[in-house]
Amino acid sequence: DHTFLSTFGQPERNTACQCERVKQLGFPQALQLVNGPTLQRKLNDPNGRIQQGIAAETPTEELVAELYWSALSRPPMPQELTMVMQHIEASHDPLKGLQDCCWALINSPRFVFEH
Repeated sequence: DHTFLSTFGQPERNTACQCERVKQLGFPQALQLVNGPTLQRKLNDPNGRIQQGIAAETPTEELVAELYWSALSRPPMPQELTMVMQHIEASHDPLKGLQDCCWALINSPRFVFEH
């Protein structure tokens, strides 16, 4: 999605200089992550990682670990895993609970500022 990429500083590619890229994060980027259509479309894609994992009957703990590895390059800490698993159980819908987890990871300061 061009709007999503340009919001996050995609350069026009007029030169090979990295100086074209905008590296500041602000309100437009926050809005894209919080409620932008690109993220929502990806989370709801039936061919997405979460839906494919559920269809393959992958254990929920493994799906959560995969989301953490993908977003933060590390496994969930024990207390994080416990909290996420409680949320998924309380949601009564593993898909919605895992989507919430993914959304939270993408909106975490570590993902936004380090990845």
